[in-house]
Amino acid sequence: MATGQITAADAVARWHEPSIGWVPPSSFVPLLEREGLLSELTTRAVDHVCANVAELAKATSALTVAIDLAPDSLGDPAVA
Repeated sequence: MATGQITAADAVARWHEPSIGWVPPSSFVPLLEREGLLSELTTRAVDHVCANVAELAKATSALTVAIDLAPDSLGDPAVA
């Protein structure tokens, strides 16, 4: 707080549907799980976060980012 520098962030999936606004993860994550698509979201989210962290690293010396993962994702080689 003293320096105002950002040192940590939390990456959370969000979906904006133009006709209804923001859809909470609790509404779409179960659907992705049921359809076997959660690993696709996880892979895309990790890729996106890594790209953004690389960009933010130019402006800050240390940045920690937390990404919420489904327990099943931890065994997926694509996530690793």
